[in-house]
Amino acid sequence: MLHPIICCALSADLAAIAYGYLSRSGVDAVLGDYLTKAPSNPGAGDVLMGFLGSVIISFAFSMFKQRKLVKRHAAEIFTSIAIASTFSLYSTAILGRVIGLEPSLTISILPRCITVALALSIVSFFEGVNSSLTAAVV
Repeated sequence: MLHPIICCALSADLAAIAYGYLSRSGVDAVLGDYLTKAPSNPGAGDVLMGFLGSVIISFAFSMFKQRKLVKRHAAEIFTSIAIASTFSLYSTAILGRVIGLEPSLTISILPRCITVALALSIVSFFEGVNSSLTAAVV
């Protein structure tokens, strides 16, 4: 009935809110413990982000199994990817400017049509961007 990603995100948010309320520490403290970015004390979000690389590799294996089909339709695949990526990049930048977003926020949402792992790698080159926003948008 509901998309699995939406169900997962809603249940994680509700769990964080409930835990913050019951522990009287607040939602901000709970979310701060979720993604610590400290190798010595990883949170649950850090562990899940660590799995992104293996998810991408497993996707690559399934694509490798279909390599004959990909080769047969390579022109259509790569043309549509190039057009869609270019349109997505420019339309997001223009829309960010039109609605008056700060440049750092606009840069944070630019790589919205690729995988989370690649998007986070791209925005890491820029200073002052919000990588959490990037992950959420992707």
